[in-house]
Amino acid sequence: MVKKSLAEAEEGNRAVNEDDGPVTVRINLPAEIYDRYKQSAEAQGLTVGELLSHRLTRCVDHSSIRSLYFSEPQVRQLEQMLQTRPLDDAVKAISSISGWFKVRINGFDPVPISAQQARRIHLGAYSGCTAQDHLNRVVIGAIAKATGA
Repeated sequence: MVKKSLAEAEEGNRAVNEDDGPVTVRINLPAEIYDRYKQSAEAQGLTVGELLSHRLTRCVDHSSIRSLYFSEPQVRQLEQMLQTRPLDDAVKAISSISGWFKVRINGFDPVPISAQQARRIHLGAYSGCTAQDHLNRVVIGAIAKATGA
């Protein structure tokens, strides 16, 4: 195994390693942060190094400036809300959420609507009126207008 200091890793200097195996990197963490990682690692039957290695490997392509991460309870809540299991990547989450923006009326094929239209339907619902009631009223009104009824 090749050992590399954090400074070398940050400068991009790659140590020579014939088999291109793992590279060891040392990092400094505040004690309270290390303790939290240690708790999590122990709960999973891992060492702190193994836990950090798995997380860093899994998240290598996360390049967003915003840090939008979900805890396991939050992921389970999303899965329940979206009725999608397992919800294990961003593509699947976006795909599930996009399914919210389809309207099915009395067994007809779903009609896609924009996120803005979905928001307007929900905003159009007033006190004592659900979004479903509001949508029914809008659709029935539109059909009556289109058919001259």
